[in-house]
Amino acid sequence: MKNNPPPDTPSRYTSYYGLVREPFGHKIEDDLFYPETTRKQRLDILLHLTQFGNEIMLVTGPAGSGKTTLLQQFQLKALDTWSVARVEAASGIDERQLLQQLYRQMGMEFQGATHAELLEHMQRHFDTLQRSGRLAVMLIDDAEQLTITALKKVLELAAITSADNKPLLRVILFGSGELAAKMDDPQLGHLANLAQRRLDLPPFEQQDTEHYILHRLSASRFAATEPFTVGAMHKIHKLSQGWPGRINQLAHQLLMDTLPPIPLEPDPALEGIPDTPGFPVGRAIAAATFIAVVAAMLIFQDRINQLFEPAEPDTVKLELPTMPADAPMPAPAQPPARVQHDIEAPPRADSELESAITALVSDAETESQATPPTTDQAATPPARQTATGRTTEKPLTPADKPATPPGPAANQAVATAPPAPMKPPTAAAAVAPPRPATDDTSAEPGNLPARREEWLLAQPPGHYTLQVVAGERLTTISKFITEHRLRDDLAFYVSARRGKPWYGLLLGNYPDKKTAIDARARLPRDLRRLKPWVRPLRDVHKDIRRAPR
Repeated sequence: MKNNPPPDTPSRYTSYYGLVREPFGHKIEDDLFYPETTRKQRLDILLHLTQFGNEIMLVTGPAGSGKTTLLQQFQLKALDTWSVARVEAASGIDERQLLQQLYRQMGMEFQGATHAELLEHMQRHFDTLQRSGRLAVMLIDDAEQLTITALKKVLELAAITSADNKPLLRVILFGSGELAAKMDDPQLGHLANLAQRRLDLPPFEQQDTEHYILHRLSASRFAATEPFTVGAMHKIHKLSQGWPGRINQLAHQLLMDTLPPIPLEPDPALEGIPDTPGFPVGRAIAAATFIAVVAAMLIFQDRINQLFEPAEPDTVKLELPTMPADAPMPAPAQPPARVQHDIEAPPRADSELESAITALVSDAETESQATPPTTDQAATPPARQTATGRTTEKPLTPADKPATPPGPAANQAVATAPPAPMKPPTAAAAVAPPRPATDDTSAEPGNLPARREEWLLAQPPGHYTLQVVAGERLTTISKFITEHRLRDDLAFYVSARRGKPWYGLLLGNYPDKKTAIDARARLPRDLRRLKPWVRPLRDVHKDIRRAPR
């Protein structure tokens, strides 16, 4: 993906959501590849034609269409009898740099050789490989950036044949639409007439975009449904137009924008000074200064009066009125409002992306507000009604008020009053139903499934299951089973998260991922809306073994 991808450095949301890696980062990892139908078909064609065809193959698509990802998958699936060289043309390499990269990738020595000797040695090397039943393959990424002379040399190498008229080097070029225009350049002469096969990469459909996002989140151990609601993923597809690189950008930015802000560090010089909403530091300093000025005026009032006496002895003397001791103190001038700034501003690709993300986050928050509260959300304090009929919030008693530790960190946190952080839902792939604030774990609910850790560990690790809910309390699991009337094919396990027990409810046991996805599509509508997490049992086994016994 080369469409301004997210940075390689780990984002702050990886630790916030407990991810094992960056799901939408620049690094292309093997298990993050989503085998969308068209791309899987293109990959199969490339592998087949490399072994049996005689054509130069061109894989084309705009920036961010997944060309580099497809190239990497080709390398992973290449036969053992192939000698594959990958050439990077991103910097616009010339003819000699092309040959040097090809020599290095093929394990050949090129130091001190002339240009003619390089070609001769290379042709001999390719012929030797073919006689031993092997095949030389050259992959060029960003091929549209090749100079015309370098592209001409590529075509010359592709035109070299053996004694039985078979090409000695198979060439696959990965590039944008400019590559096809370069192939028609008059400088290439008759070489441009070599047999070619062009494979275009199309954008994702709506369903593929959703599956792509969920696949990468699952591979990164993302155990939440927000902010990736159905509406948010639909908006991402619309803004990205289905191109994977743009999807990565928007999904990465959505995660960044839903993080709580970082509070400002307290100023050491103001240590010990109260900083609450009712008595901010700036106002305290202004009030103290005003009082000091008024006190000085009272003490030195006579001397001040003398300054204003006229020079003529017979003029009327004006005296300043004294301030009564019990006079109310004038209110100090309001200091400028304090502005909270994020220390780590999320990266913005361009103005279009910024406006798009603003709309996306707004939609995600609107949909999130319509979702029932998760099991970890605190209960809202009850309201009371006054004699006039107005509803007011119940005041906190001293016992209800949270204890705030003294010190600058607590003062700063109260002053800045950042919005409460959005806690990730406790359900692994679904929003759990509401639960009470307290939970008696001494008695195990009677409706928990009989299949436990021992049964799960005995299942093949390559199988898949659907994790429908997870949380810190057994009542979460019990109420979910009751609410959705679940009876068959259930399993229950205990793991640990942040030193606390973590309970998971699983549904079904499927031989492969596709079967699990198909089974999820056949669930009742209320369960489908919660997007159960398709998990390999291998990961479940790891969670079980990680829990203290």
